[in-house]
Amino acid sequence: MRAVPLLSVAFALLFATRAAAGATCYALRPTEAGAERSYAGAPAMVFDTPEGNVRVWYALEGPHAPEGTVAAPTPTAVLAAGAAAESALTRFGAMGFRLPLHDGPDSPCSDTGGDARLDIYLYDFGSADGTVVLDQCVEVGTERCAGFAVVENDFKNKGYRSPTEGFQTVVPHELFHLVQYAYSTTSEAWWAEGTAQWAAKNVFPELDDLEGFLPAFFQRTDRPLDFPPVGAAASFSYGAAIWPVFLTERFDAPVVRGVFEALGEGASGALDAVDSTLLGEGASLDGAFTEFATWNLGTGIRAGSSGYASAARYPEVTLEELPDLVPSKAVGALAGLSARYFHFPGGERRHLEVAGDATRLSARFVPLVEKEARIGEVKELPLDTSNAGILVLSGRARDHRDVSFTIRVDEAFEPTDDTSNGGAANGGTASAGAVGASVNAAGAGEMAGSGGTAEVSQGEGGMDEVAEPPTPSDGGAPTVGEAATPARPRSSGGCTTVPASLPRPSSTTILVSLGVGVGLGRLAARTWLRRAASQDRSGRRAQTPPGGAFEYRH
Repeated sequence: MRAVPLLSVAFALLFATRAAAGATCYALRPTEAGAERSYAGAPAMVFDTPEGNVRVWYALEGPHAPEGTVAAPTPTAVLAAGAAAESALTRFGAMGFRLPLHDGPDSPCSDTGGDARLDIYLYDFGSADGTVVLDQCVEVGTERCAGFAVVENDFKNKGYRSPTEGFQTVVPHELFHLVQYAYSTTSEAWWAEGTAQWAAKNVFPELDDLEGFLPAFFQRTDRPLDFPPVGAAASFSYGAAIWPVFLTERFDAPVVRGVFEALGEGASGALDAVDSTLLGEGASLDGAFTEFATWNLGTGIRAGSSGYASAARYPEVTLEELPDLVPSKAVGALAGLSARYFHFPGGERRHLEVAGDATRLSARFVPLVEKEARIGEVKELPLDTSNAGILVLSGRARDHRDVSFTIRVDEAFEPTDDTSNGGAANGGTASAGAVGASVNAAGAGEMAGSGGTAEVSQGEGGMDEVAEPPTPSDGGAPTVGEAATPARPRSSGGCTTVPASLPRPSSTTILVSLGVGVGLGRLAARTWLRRAASQDRSGRRAQTPPGGAFEYRH
């Protein structure tokens, strides 16, 4: 006999109480007339998994009937969906997560699938792969909801190697959304989708769906982690799975589960929940993000012995070039928890330093040895070095206001071995004080640090004087989406400004956009074709029923 967790029993009683009080049912099921996704009156059959936790529904005829429905007692697709679901629930339980809430016979909904088993409905989506639908919620400190999953019925022409791979990819992802709702409905899309990808990878680690979406994140590290692009495609939010991967590999404690527990206790958002969870481990959000940005450098061809266990399988971040000119400077900006990476070619001994607001900006130098980023050998700034390396600039503040920075390259102060001349105690925090740079952000896009512009300057007779940072209309730093007012002109002195990635031109001033232009790289075409074909897998709030519950589209 199937054992029902005590927590589920408690919520079943709460659902019964709410039903007696006239609670609302938010959604109809495909077997009901008038449902958003309906079997259109076709007869349906059920398959109850041997483990007793899942019931799979499928149409017996029409477009939603899985292949082989007539020829076999139980179609292969139905068995694959049930097996994937049971594997997911077993793994999530072993990881200590709450399981999806049971809907039970006392639900306010007229149809609950017949019993308290978790219901999965196979459906011919067309463009999408799957979704979850919430149909009943309760208030227990925070709102928590039960629902059901709707999953593609055969995964034909979806880019998967087999229908079984499709079910193993999509079913755990969707069921983890129901796990999330067992804690609260307050997860932002980037955290909900990223952790659903991470959870699915924990169920079937041999699959590559998580890796397939990482380029969308690694190509846009200049976007704040919690600020995905607006639009139907959820690629950035799916790629944000690398954040829970980092949290899991970096910290021994089950940090991801702790974040959901904090959300269930009323944390105001995922970042607040991460911060409070890490504080319990003697760490912090800003410190963890600084290290996260550094780990993200050591991937792909730059992978070494430190960082992610599967670093060599992950894509590379985009680098911006610092020319070996002295004296020279690069000015730019970051917003929120984002990162930018500047390549220093090495060769001649140079003095490197970064000026910026140390409360909002962190800077580190990572040596580069034969393409390997030595992320375990991070150097403090300022630094005198002849070694090639990468300057990693990352945000430390959660708000999305721009923080300006200036990278300076000059003659080395001391003709000795590589040494760190001061620098912050945390191993790479930018020097404190007002930013000595101007950010040319007007018309640069959503933020100066995201698809905006940066400039590198080289002076003939020493470093030229720079202007104060621009000031937006509210008197503070520029906010995301706000163009900064033009900075006061810099003093003249024979300064030539050149784009970081191009040879020095003869013109006086050139600005180069730092928008993303990286190709698909080493990622399998199968994964990207699947993503392009699945525009409904978006992570946006596609449906908001009364009470605040919402449906995520995978």
